[in-house]
Amino acid sequence: MIGFYPDPKKYSAPKIPKGLKKGKSEPTGELALFKQIYIERKGKCQITGEPIEFHPISFMHILSKGAYPKYRLNKNNIYMVVADIHLGYDSGSKEFLLKLYPKAKIIYELKDELKISYYEKPPTI
Repeated sequence: MIGFYPDPKKYSAPKIPKGLKKGKSEPTGELALFKQIYIERKGKCQITGEPIEFHPISFMHILSKGAYPKYRLNKNNIYMVVADIHLGYDSGSKEFLLKLYPKAKIIYELKDELKISYYEKPPTI
């Protein structure tokens, strides 16, 4: 009688997504900067003028942290806004956001200015 003896399977440990790994991560400096911005801008949305809670969703990077890492901690690149504006900016269309919040036009104007200044080279002497 011939038996079937497959090779034993080798299992690897499951991969844990970055956000779920245990242990402390390196501080980025954002929290301290967000506290400073919150105090300077008096805890109000820069578009609607509404008072907002101190929460990470309240701080919107105009130029993304991944694509523009040098501006991660640039105060001019961070706007304090209500959650609807932040989520609309990150995942909605420009037209839809401007329809709901016409004053948000300033964000897109600032975005263009920041892109230009990000890529400008310092003057040579």
